[in-house]
Amino acid sequence: MRKRVALLAAAGLGLTAITLALGSGPRVSPPLAPRAARSLPEPATAQTAAPPVLELRRSPFEYAATPVAAPAPVVSRDTILELPDAESSLPEPVRLVGFVEKAGTARVALVIHGEMTLLEVGESAEGFTLLAADEETGVRLRRLDGVEIALGFEP
Repeated sequence: MRKRVALLAAAGLGLTAITLALGSGPRVSPPLAPRAARSLPEPATAQTAAPPVLELRRSPFEYAATPVAAPAPVVSRDTILELPDAESSLPEPVRLVGFVEKAGTARVALVIHGEMTLLEVGESAEGFTLLAADEETGVRLRRLDGVEIALGFEP
C-alpha cells in the first residue's frame, strides 16, 4: 500500500514539473498593427452648442390609455335573487360531538364557539346549560336568553 501511494505521489510531482517547464517559456505576442490616425472633432461653436431636442412619444407617467367605464348591467325583476336572512344562514354556535365516559361519569362533548367543551348534566359553559343528555336522542341545552335547543348527531 505504501509503495502505491509513493508511486502516485512521484507521478504527480513529475507531471507538475513537466507542466511548469513547458508552460513557463517566454510568451511571444504578434506584432501590433500601426494605428490609423484619428481625426479629433472640431471644437463646438456658439451655433452648434445647442443640445438636440428630444420629442417624447408618450407620457412617462401613464402606463396605458385611460380605461373607459363599462356600462352598468341591466337588471330585470326576473334576475333579482332573494337572499336568506343573515341569522338563518349563520351556523349554530354549538355542535354535539359525542359522549364521553370520564372519571365514572357520563359527559357530553360539545363544540361551543369553536372550542371543545366537556359538560355534565346541569353544568354551563359559554352561555349554554346542559339540561338533558341521551346517546340515542341527543342533548337539550338552554341559552342565556332562555331558549332551549335540541341537538342530535349531524348525518
